[in-house]
Amino acid sequence: DLAEISAQVNQAQNAVDKAARDLTRIQNLYKDSVATLEQLQDLQTVHQVAQADLRIASFNQKYARIKAPFAGKVLKRHAEQGELVNPGIPILTVGNHHSTSYVMRVAMADKDIVRLALQDSAHLYFDAYPQQVFKAYISELAEAADPRTGTFEVELTANNAHRNLKNGFVGKVMIFPSSQEPYYQISMSALVEGDQERAKIFTYQQREQKAQLLEVKPHDIKADYFTVLAREQAPFSHVITEGAPYLKHGQSVKPISSQP
Repeated sequence: DLAEISAQVNQAQNAVDKAARDLTRIQNLYKDSVATLEQLQDLQTVHQVAQADLRIASFNQKYARIKAPFAGKVLKRHAEQGELVNPGIPILTVGNHHSTSYVMRVAMADKDIVRLALQDSAHLYFDAYPQQVFKAYISELAEAADPRTGTFEVELTANNAHRNLKNGFVGKVMIFPSSQEPYYQISMSALVEGDQERAKIFTYQQREQKAQLLEVKPHDIKADYFTVLAREQAPFSHVITEGAPYLKHGQSVKPISSQP
């Protein structure tokens, strides 16, 4: 509602006009030695103050309008007409119907965010289009963690003009980091004991033909395997996947089959 702010601008403009007229009259009187220097300076100050008030009112009027950055549709209204809101509070959520770019945001753990970079490629999957793969890329990486969750937000931009994606769709993301770090992929059947912080497995030393109990730090845990970063682990080539619970550290073994 611009009624109040427009009245303030009009009031400030009238004050400037009046101050300008008074200043002109006093300048003429001062030239004729009828008015004093003090009177002239006082009206000059009044004119300057009125101009400053007009600039303030005009500034407030400029930012009293809500202007959408693009043509689209209002998805959500956060405030009602006539409601008083504080600065910085969202008023409307608008969707761009004419854009071919869609943005999806995902939360990543700290160990994953450090592996990503801008422009890394990704695939998006939605239940609404089960047979469709949406190609995307990383357009923004958060510099700070969310204080509520401790995760980092990653923004993915998908370009697709043939599907009508809706605001609020929940999907799955597969990201392909441009810089890959070597790691070991170990079958869950090789796990003797452990948790998310540590895991114990038996490796096979071909030269000594002995089983060696090894404690590793899982990096990524899946349903049937987990990974261990190569830089955090001494090299090994074989792990024991069958019969491991019955072994002891340093026990001599003879494998019946071997696959690196």
